Amino acid sequence: MAKDGAILPVLAADGQPPPDWSIPPVIRHPLWVAIVLAGFHDASTERAIGFGLGPIPWSKIVERGSMPPPLGPGLRGERLAVFVHAVRRCDAAYLAHQRRLLDEASKRPPGG
Repeated sequence: MAKDGAILPVLAADGQPPPDWSIPPVIRHPLWVAIVLAGFHDASTERAIGFGLGPIPWSKIVERGSMPPPLGPGLRGERLAVFVHAVRRCDAAYLAHQRRLLDEASKRPPGG
């Protein structure tokens, strides 16, 4: 079964439950999501830009996470480590997405 969503109306019309892949995950810690996304957004301005888009420097993520309120979340210890890991995962996903876009753009004919 293709995971494009085309089957969802058919399943609903037949009274069948949707497949697991179509159900979004439950956000169990919305405050953490907000903190991580804000940190990713703010630290993204520190990324290296030269011949290509580079990752956010680790030191800038740590700096952002440990800034005291109201400038940052003021995290320390294990919470700071979780923050750094989560922001780096966001950054990795963002860079992978940007690389896919560049690959697709390079395959298009000029002017198309």
